[in-house]
Amino acid sequence: MKTFAFERWCDRLQLPTATRDFLLRLRSSPPVRRVQGRLLNVCGTYASRKMGVSIQFESHTVELWAIYTMEYDREVLEFFDQPYQLELHYQGPSGRPTKALHTPDFLVLRKDGASFEEWKPEEKLLELMVTQPGRYQRDENGKWRCPPGEAAAESLGLTYRVRSSEELHPGYIRNLIFLEEYFFDCVIPNAALAHILEAVEATPGITLSALREQDEHVRVDHVYALIARNRLYVDLYTSWLKDQLHLPLYLDRPTAEAHALLRKSRSNTLFGYEDGANPTALHANALLDWDGKRWTLLNLGKTITTLLPEEGTLIQLETPVFLHLVDTHAIQVKDTPQGPATALSAEVHRLLIEAGDEALEVANQRYWLIEAYQNKQREVYAGTPTRTIRDWLTHFRDAEATYGYGYGYVGLLPKTAARGNREPKADEASRRFLDEAIAQWYARPKQQKKREVFVLYQRTCLEQYLVLGIRTHYSPAWRSSVGNCPHRSYPARYRIAFKSGKAIGPTVGHVSGRCLLSSSPRSLSDL
Repeated sequence: MKTFAFERWCDRLQLPTATRDFLLRLRSSPPVRRVQGRLLNVCGTYASRKMGVSIQFESHTVELWAIYTMEYDREVLEFFDQPYQLELHYQGPSGRPTKALHTPDFLVLRKDGASFEEWKPEEKLLELMVTQPGRYQRDENGKWRCPPGEAAAESLGLTYRVRSSEELHPGYIRNLIFLEEYFFDCVIPNAALAHILEAVEATPGITLSALREQDEHVRVDHVYALIARNRLYVDLYTSWLKDQLHLPLYLDRPTAEAHALLRKSRSNTLFGYEDGANPTALHANALLDWDGKRWTLLNLGKTITTLLPEEGTLIQLETPVFLHLVDTHAIQVKDTPQGPATALSAEVHRLLIEAGDEALEVANQRYWLIEAYQNKQREVYAGTPTRTIRDWLTHFRDAEATYGYGYGYVGLLPKTAARGNREPKADEASRRFLDEAIAQWYARPKQQKKREVFVLYQRTCLEQYLVLGIRTHYSPAWRSSVGNCPHRSYPARYRIAFKSGKAIGPTVGHVSGRCLLSSSPRSLSDL
């Protein structure tokens, strides 16, 4: 961080002056000790682009992995190795007071605070909890703590955290290492950027291999660079970036979570292979090939599945057995792209695309709360009225009735954008007449007063024997007219309200008199 950014960060967190001075001194000081390699650890340095210096580590599987996570964590602003020597006071194993000098592994400055952090293997912490109970403890929530370290850090206005190797996911670290060169070095042409983003937006969850099959000119390096720079989203904890066949791509995290929850809610009616492709729809009247014969799926229930052959009587199978036969390809599901399930999926896909990130985040949260409510996990949905959750559940079931069983998730999407009466309050000719009045009399370099503009507009209406209703009219032409008037800065939208015979403009008082407007006025240029 630059000096002014650091000061602004301190102001936002309301840090005391002593703490600010202490952090300022540590940020400009070298490490207080050099790391050392021993029999069971590997030490070294990591060239941090975020910090612009080399960061020391004493363990290549714990501290080095922690450095990788902090290097690419957007919440981490700065981190420093071996920053300061703390004096710890605690009760030793013998019960006598003990004093020890301790240097934490890192000082980490995050957006929400600053803390000393000590990283250790989980098995080592379990051992220390027994041998040094006064120093390393585990609270009722399973979180590791160091009370003497917390007390020493608190005296400096900071916090102290004990971090375990259990917090480091090997797959996530492997993907970070793979992406390291793509964070900065790869240049993406604008045409390639637009093409890739459009393809992923059109088909959320498309795999990298399928994307390359659609367009052979798509470069893998460009896709990886977009993932590294957060223009595309991939769950780095569950996916392996080199596995292009099973690497689903999304525009952002809310969209990925929404599709995951949708697949989860459809698990009873859809069966698919976890390869990131679209799952195979098993709907009523779906055609199946089994043992050389054609079958029709009449019903896919939770416990029993009913099939009808071309000749003969229907049979019933246990649903797990039926799904296993589909999974092993003993039963082949015939592709029916024009079937009702496909049409419903297209409609649901359209709703998800039009919802936007914020709406998807709201729907995701509602889904988890409903699931907790049904599982009677009161601690999860505490603070949310049960009546509200029941209303969401009703919307979920209504959506299933509308779009098909398993598509209830779309009923949880907020309908904020659809609130209110969005239809125009006046006919097109009346609105066009109002736009011309604003463009010619108000949106110009030599601007008239709003009151005078309205009086002139009212007089023109009276001369033309024009009738205007008492609704509010919004002028879309105002936005475009602003660009033609370089001498002033106008609001993005101008409003003239006509209600009960009174006209109101921004910061304008009421003007008495009824305004008349025709449904087919002449052009203002003819007046």
